[in-house]
Amino acid sequence: MAAWMDGQSYLRLAAQDPHATLIPVAPAYHDLPLNTRGSRAGHLVNVIIHKDNKIYISCGYRAILEYFTNLRGYKWAYDREESFTGHFYTLHKLRQMGENANFFSNIASSGSQRGSIQMVRDKIADAAAVDAACLNYYLEKEPDSARGELHILETWGPFSPYPLVANSRLPENVRNKIAETLLELHTSAEGRQLLSKFGIKRFLPISPSDFSEEKSIVDPVKDLKFKAVYY
Repeated sequence: MAAWMDGQSYLRLAAQDPHATLIPVAPAYHDLPLNTRGSRAGHLVNVIIHKDNKIYISCGYRAILEYFTNLRGYKWAYDREESFTGHFYTLHKLRQMGENANFFSNIASSGSQRGSIQMVRDKIADAAAVDAACLNYYLEKEPDSARGELHILETWGPFSPYPLVANSRLPENVRNKIAETLLELHTSAEGRQLLSKFGIKRFLPISPSDFSEEKSIVDPVKDLKFKAVYY
């Protein structure tokens, strides 16, 4: 009767289903800076490349690949077309630069955040934008070689938090108890230990207005798409 989802899934569901109700709490990850709403609830996005691409040849001399704007002509991976992280915000970023998807030499859909990370590791793609928490979790679970292979080129955000969405038919007292339990989880040693496994510091209160910025980013580019090869 309740599930975590990404912001885009929540916004689509809320627009289509009157029973979709936000449980107003979200995780605050360690070291997340204050967002434009003065909250630390939300997520960051890392643009990653393989470390073999960190040094590249430009105009006949060796240069350091430092910024997203240096990725012209490189191969890009993203998770799926509904994704804010890999798809919509990348299109927004290109639009800000006066570019479009032709900025990249090739674009491939990996099907998941983990898939995008793996495509960069395997050098099928040169770069990808992935959720920072997902990347940290991946690096903790993979051999040390993974950390040695990947380089964070840029960090974007913070963006809207990941919402916990319930069916409004779930009794209100149950929804309130879920929110209360999550908000207090960090107050016990056992709770802090559980949260730390996922890089979460604590849960914080949120509201539907926390997703207005994401909507304002997506709306101008929602009809744009990558022409992708699927893996």
